[in-house]
Amino acid sequence: HGELIPNDKNLKPVNVESILEDVPYEIPENWRWVLLKNVGEIVGGGTPKTEIQEYWNGQISWITPADMKTKEKYIEKGKKNITEKGLKESSAKLIPKGSIIVSSRAPIGYIKIAQKEMSTSQGCKTIVPNPKVISEYVYYYTKGIKKHLEEIGTGTTFKEISGKKLGEVLIPLPPIEEQKRIVEKLEECFELIDKL
Repeated sequence: HGELIPNDKNLKPVNVESILEDVPYEIPENWRWVLLKNVGEIVGGGTPKTEIQEYWNGQISWITPADMKTKEKYIEKGKKNITEKGLKESSAKLIPKGSIIVSSRAPIGYIKIAQKEMSTSQGCKTIVPNPKVISEYVYYYTKGIKKHLEEIGTGTTFKEISGKKLGEVLIPLPPIEEQKRIVEKLEECFELIDKL
C-alpha cells in the first residue's frame, strides 16, 4: 500500500505501461499498477528426456518445485543437473542470475531468486526481470500473494498456473529507489524476526 516506508513524492514513476482501472487498492501517486509481464519476461521450463543419459549429470543446475521447499530466498542448485545437449534438445531454457522462479504446480507458490544462470523443469515459471524492477522487490511481493496465485491456478488432477496467467498478475510498482528502500526495510524486519 506504500505505507511501509515514507513515500518520496519527488521520485519519478517507473516508465512502464500501467493499469488504471480495477486496481485492488490505492497506492502513492508516483507508483504504478502494472502487469508482471510488463516488468519481466515470463519463461517456462522443460525436462530433457530422462532415458537419454547424455542429457543428465552436466554442469547446468536444473530446478524443480521439490528443490524449492527450503526457507532460503536464493537458489543455486537442485538435486539434478543437465548438460548443454539436454538444454538444447529440450524445452528447458537458460535463465539469468536474478530471475524470480515461481513453482507453478505441485504446489503453486514456492518462490526463489536464481543465484546464478540455471534452468528449470516445466513445474516452474520464471520472471526474468527488466531494469525497471529489483528482483528482491518482485520476490517479496510475489511471496505475499501466494494465496492469490493458488486461486488463479486451473486444472483437474492438480492446479497449475500458466505463464500467461502469471504475466497478467498485478503488481504495485514504486520508483526504483523506493523499491530498494522497501527491500532494505523488509530485510531489516525479517532479520529482527529471526532473532526472536
